[in-house]
Amino acid sequence: MPGERLKAVLRMYRERRRAASRRELSKFLDKFHGSTAYHRKYAIAALARPAGEPVSPPKRRRGHSTCFCQRGGKALLVLFAPAP
Repeated sequence: MPGERLKAVLRMYRERRRAASRRELSKFLDKFHGSTAYHRKYAIAALARPAGEPVSPPKRRRGHSTCFCQRGGKALLVLFAPAP
């Protein structure tokens, strides 16, 4: 869906979602998934977000960096060096 049309559809579905009872919510999400092909969990988050709020950028993943210091690089060269 193009951007403006998607915003209009989201606005319409947000209003309907707020009016839906807990029992109707599952059917509502199935219908939303069928028309937009969004995953259910993303649909729940997108419809719960206020209309003017932008989508937050992805969070930075924590973990080890992929670059190695000089000592680590030398250790890897020794470790993976071909046997004599």
